[in-house]
Amino acid sequence: MVPVTAARRSCQRRGVTSGFSLIELLLALALGLVAVTGVVQLFVSNSRTYDVSTGQARLQENARFALDFVARAARSSGYLGCTREPDALVRGLLANWELLPEVDITHPVYGYPAANVSALVPRSSAGTDTNVFFRGAGIDTDAIAPGTDVVVFRALRAPGMRLAEILQPDGTPLVHAPSGGETISANDVIGITNCEQGVVARVSGVVPTGAMLRLELATGPVVADRAAPTAARYRNAFDSLSAVGKAYGLDTVVAQVESTYFYIAPGLGRANTGAAPLSLWQKVGFAEPVELVQGIEDLEARFGIDRVADGVPGAVRYVTTAELEAADADHIVAVRVTLTANSVDGVDGGEQLRRAFTRTIQIRNARHPS
Repeated sequence: MVPVTAARRSCQRRGVTSGFSLIELLLALALGLVAVTGVVQLFVSNSRTYDVSTGQARLQENARFALDFVARAARSSGYLGCTREPDALVRGLLANWELLPEVDITHPVYGYPAANVSALVPRSSAGTDTNVFFRGAGIDTDAIAPGTDVVVFRALRAPGMRLAEILQPDGTPLVHAPSGGETISANDVIGITNCEQGVVARVSGVVPTGAMLRLELATGPVVADRAAPTAARYRNAFDSLSAVGKAYGLDTVVAQVESTYFYIAPGLGRANTGAAPLSLWQKVGFAEPVELVQGIEDLEARFGIDRVADGVPGAVRYVTTAELEAADADHIVAVRVTLTANSVDGVDGGEQLRRAFTRTIQIRNARHPS
């Protein structure tokens, strides 16, 4: 028989439950807190790295696209078909070239500082249209970012069209209609050029003739929907090429005169900070300006001038838009463009990433001194 005291002692031992002490519990909580803090720090670090990498990629992509747009327009500027001399062009429009900035092909490359641009570009600001063909199709010069530049490149739109018959001085152009490509419409300003001379005039009407187009050059009033008051400047000074006095052969190029403006202004989107990011804008011909690339906050242009008749084509000096003079405009052989791009969205505390990119572009159709 087991003694009562021994049995009671055995039961007490079996009923005892062991566990963590308070010190062990506090130590476990501390270790867990350290582990959780490490995981959170790793997540925050990875998230910041992702934001920075994404911002860098977007910044570089924006800059690449923006520079490509500017470079493409710059390279083709000054294209006049066979001739390379703007002085050989006869202005068939009533107004002087300086009043027709949308088609002033006598200055293939030019630039202006934003502070001095209002009266020199096609403008639509505060309900007022200046130097434009269509109402509301000008540049809002009040929105241009201060301290930036505005650059313009002008050329005949390549490849153009060919005459279907010899164009006599008293005739009107008959051109082969392109299949599926761009065509010429009423109120387009065109250049008709060969290797000797050219004329710039407004198409008053287009008459389809089979697979060809007859381009009328009447001197009557300008008639167009949304025509601005300054559209009257685009009236033709003559209704045929008799004033020019020469016939044009089948190798003649007929193409629209096209000007391409680039400038910096607030975009239509929103960054994660709620602000409207600055963007690169473009205006082509008579069309309204369009936003090209977000995140371009500055455009600076320097123009390479070659006025030395040494037989070596190349810029002798570079001038800013503020230093560019009309006498130098005919001798621009290169453009050095610097664009400052940013990440659009703020990263790491809300600040945008930004970086400047520079490209020097040779003007293929530049006139070199001889």
